[in-house]
Amino acid sequence: MPLSESLNSHTVLSIKLMQIYTVPTTEDLYYMLATATQNKKPVELPFKNPNNNLCFNVRVTPATLQIAPRWAFERSLGDKNTILWTRETNEVMMVQGKIKIECNYGTEPIVQRNCLDMPETDGQPIIMGSPSISISNLAAMSAGQDQTSTSGSSQPSSSTTWLFDQNSAGPVAMPPPVALDKSVLQNYHNALTQTETGLLRPSALEFFLWRDLQYVERHGLKMSLLAFDFVDQATGTTIVLPNEAKKRLVEACSPLTSPLELFSQLKTGEYVILLCGYDGARALEFAQRLEQCLAETTPDALLNLEPLAIGVACIPETCKTPGMLIATAIKAKDLARDSKQPFALFPLF
Repeated sequence: MPLSESLNSHTVLSIKLMQIYTVPTTEDLYYMLATATQNKKPVELPFKNPNNNLCFNVRVTPATLQIAPRWAFERSLGDKNTILWTRETNEVMMVQGKIKIECNYGTEPIVQRNCLDMPETDGQPIIMGSPSISISNLAAMSAGQDQTSTSGSSQPSSSTTWLFDQNSAGPVAMPPPVALDKSVLQNYHNALTQTETGLLRPSALEFFLWRDLQYVERHGLKMSLLAFDFVDQATGTTIVLPNEAKKRLVEACSPLTSPLELFSQLKTGEYVILLCGYDGARALEFAQRLEQCLAETTPDALLNLEPLAIGVACIPETCKTPGMLIATAIKAKDLARDSKQPFALFPLF
């Protein structure tokens, strides 16, 4: 019997893995070989090359005492597979390299796909947006971020993840992951901050107060607010910091704040930090770390401003609405200063 006919013979039922949409990696081929050896059956892995939209099939027959594993590389056209070459070898990396080269030989231009199509990448995750867009204009940035772009983006390679399902005939290959750049989060946060101070815009703070309240009410979470200011001891009036001093204040608090700990300033002059997911006890711990962080800052960094008082309030422990959360945090700050304490939780003084 000719070799091509023997490889197409189905006298020995093979294990056929689910089609993947990337060129198989050496890890995939090692998995195929291990499965074939364990089950003593040929294993097939169909795949689609995203560079030219051509379908192929890799088949491995387990080794015997005399013969090394037999690999077959096939071109798939409908239900018919045409053998392109076969090899008897234990060198899996050599097989993978040969597959990678020959499945891309004579490639055609990549066809532009609809965004709703099945993700097809050669280990290249789908890029959702470019994090390098300017943050000077939030509206323009939002429009730009919503446009899929791969220019200037790093595309880390990914290997196939296999899931085992008792209800299926064999292991199931997961699709390639969607790539999300963490710097996009920071860019949006920067777009919501005042460039001259680094503080979150008051309007953005109000948005996050109402948005986080939805999480609190719907999922039984908690949120807290810290309020603090600096007061002239002689007059008792709140000190209005120049923008340069505000920038230094933001820099001093940077070890504690992130896009999840929102640092802003109220129209009344107090500085506030919104802590979603924090109950009163955790917020007090945060206030203690904040007080220590500012105490360790050199006097010049904060223009030698003293004293500092921090007030803490929590939803739903203290109140139920964002407006009352701000009011009670300010009240807790004033009571903390009156009692000569660095911080206090409303109403537990």
